[in-house]
Amino acid sequence: MVDEKTQLARRRQLRKCATPPEQLLWGVLRNRQFHGLKFRRQFSIGPWIVDFACPEQKLVIEIDGGYHDYVDGQDSQRQQWLERQGYQVFRFDNDDVMEDVEAIVVALEKKLGLLEGHSVGGQLPPHPDPLPTGERELSAPHPDPLPGGEREQDSFDPSQPLISGIDTLIIGCGNLLRGDDATGPVLIRRLWERGLPGGVHCADGGTGGMDVAFQMRRVPHVILVDACQSGSKPGTLFEVPGDEVEQLPPVEGINLHSFRWDHAIAFGRWLLKDDYPDKITVYLVEGANFNMGQALSPVVDSAIDRLADKIFEVINDRL
Repeated sequence: MVDEKTQLARRRQLRKCATPPEQLLWGVLRNRQFHGLKFRRQFSIGPWIVDFACPEQKLVIEIDGGYHDYVDGQDSQRQQWLERQGYQVFRFDNDDVMEDVEAIVVALEKKLGLLEGHSVGGQLPPHPDPLPTGERELSAPHPDPLPGGEREQDSFDPSQPLISGIDTLIIGCGNLLRGDDATGPVLIRRLWERGLPGGVHCADGGTGGMDVAFQMRRVPHVILVDACQSGSKPGTLFEVPGDEVEQLPPVEGINLHSFRWDHAIAFGRWLLKDDYPDKITVYLVEGANFNMGQALSPVVDSAIDRLADKIFEVINDRL
């Protein structure tokens, strides 16, 4: 049974926190720019929410990477279900969209047979397997406006923060599967459990990867949290000095699937340019064990709680 209120809230959140690849591809698909087809983003089909859908032609486009890397089995189950309902599902890689979105558009046109015999602005032929008479309303275009007062925002204003009304963004970097490297994501979870004041937002860089850099746009203050191995006593807390924060690695050396705090800063500066945050604060926790499959060590677990206390002090001083 689908909980429509939960799905509605989830769709709104996904649109609000759209990833850079989603923003790029949406810029091509929205407002019927792609061969006159009406696409919707973060669209509900049965129990699933897909990245992009054209209900009129029963097309679905999914961007793999980031979040999708963590729900691969669910993605496969969703695709099989969608195909059984008559949808064509096209998948593209996160990094490929970022590298050359025009190549993605051409690939999509080839798959849909739009390069020959169709002019831009033309329509696809009717779906090859139309529903029987009397069931047409199930595949009819989605009503506009969306149900429940939900309105999709097609316009994107690059002069505004991705998340409105935000003063501080806290990003936890690290890998939940590698022992104490989970420091950042675990801290984010605990901050949420305590309850954050208005104007403060958290982002899990362990799951979102490079996507979190996009969320930094025009945010006054960004706090980055990560684990480190400096040889100090495990559980030691560090605040990285401002001059070290500015010593950024070259962007071409960044692995977008292993996003560290310095990677987030370097990629964010390259991506955002004049929209880069006014202030960056970096906290590191000395780890003891970074082996794959290991649990968080007790000393680091305790240090995360101390750091959460410190971050709340910083937040309260700004508010």
